[in-house]
Amino acid sequence: MNDPGPDSWRRFTSPEESDAAMLEAWQNEQWSAAASFCGALAAPEANLEILQSLVTPESLERWGDFRAVAARYATIEDPAYGSVVNPAFDTEDVGYFKVLRGVSQNYQVVDEQPMLVAAVVTVVRHPFEKRWMVEAFGEMVRPESIPCMRGDTARWDGQQRRRFDVVPMDAWLTQHGTKRMDGSGTYNFPETPRWNREGGGKIELDVSMLEGRVSVAEAVQARRRMSPVRPKDRVRYFLAHDLYDASYLPCRTPNSLNLKHVSVYGNMTKIAQWTPPGQDQLSNVQAHRRWWDQPDRVTLESLRTEVSDE
Repeated sequence: MNDPGPDSWRRFTSPEESDAAMLEAWQNEQWSAAASFCGALAAPEANLEILQSLVTPESLERWGDFRAVAARYATIEDPAYGSVVNPAFDTEDVGYFKVLRGVSQNYQVVDEQPMLVAAVVTVVRHPFEKRWMVEAFGEMVRPESIPCMRGDTARWDGQQRRRFDVVPMDAWLTQHGTKRMDGSGTYNFPETPRWNREGGGKIELDVSMLEGRVSVAEAVQARRRMSPVRPKDRVRYFLAHDLYDASYLPCRTPNSLNLKHVSVYGNMTKIAQWTPPGQDQLSNVQAHRRWWDQPDRVTLESLRTEVSDE
């Protein structure tokens, strides 16, 4: 922050400390909902589906195409996020995420100090959605002014919108793959995103998994719909906290055909640092690929608990 006076109220942190603090923050559902929303504002057109999934259904019409709020966010010089979401004083179901201005170096607050807050993201634990969602950006909104806190919940019957919230620490995750039929006894599981998918040239920035410890048959159905299970089909299992500890970010991203779909991203703190200013960290291929291509990245194979053919 560009603030005058002595720095006795703060302690500047090392890159390692900052990375650890950010990883812990991403595991907080309130914080990750707000941070994902702010990150997606860098490219509102490309991230429209993500933005729509992050806001409360009652506020969806008010956001429009998100260009107005994206323009406001773009005026914040050197934005950074507070590491704590402060609850409303009269309910824990509403929280306030701080966007700071002019932060050129990471630090930890060690004493009380007024903060130069550029904007506040109001998040709410939505009673129908059963997850934390964004209600407003700018000034904090009191609980009594939030429709879903008054019981005015909105439900929609149209096409399912893609959610984007983190997987709980204690969750199991399942990945589908195959056993190589060359007698080597080895397996073929996706280890990195499919940067160039066959057909249509679509690029993926994540590795797909399923939430839960599911069978081979269920994994095949989720991935290949009506295709039968083949003798070479396999699944491997992961514990979410192992992925978090290795700097992966597993997010729930269900769709109408696969309600258990999980997208496993790389370390979003590093990816944000490697994304050029003004570009969207959620869709910058070069930044994502740089993280996945690191020679010291902890491989998914080293984190799996077992492989099963059942």
